[in-house]
Amino acid sequence: MTSSIIISEAERVRDIDDFIHDRWFSVQDVEHRKSANEVCIYYSDDPGIDCRALSSVRGTPRAMRILVRNATACEVQDTQRILWYDFNYVLYDQQSGVLRFVTNIPTILRVRVSSVDLQISECRASE
Repeated sequence: MTSSIIISEAERVRDIDDFIHDRWFSVQDVEHRKSANEVCIYYSDDPGIDCRALSSVRGTPRAMRILVRNATACEVQDTQRILWYDFNYVLYDQQSGVLRFVTNIPTILRVRVSSVDLQISECRASE
């Protein structure tokens, strides 16, 4: 991926599934930037990376980033106490304004938004 994917319509949220499905993230790499109303989730799309041996995917080859703008709240819980989880898909409940990132290993990753504005892009080591 050399450019970013931007989703700003609620009906298109599931369009990112192909970009995140079976990719790994650490709960430590979910950042709620309250002053900017953003949540940033770093993840790796390279199954060859031993995620459990890394403290962070940032700066690793093929590291990716989901930037959720208009974020008013973020809930992330390491329910299994393993730090690393793989995405399955994302759901958006328009009534509650909640994006729910569903994982193959059960955990909680929810972001409340005032409106949908998602961006998926490659990230650089400095991000």
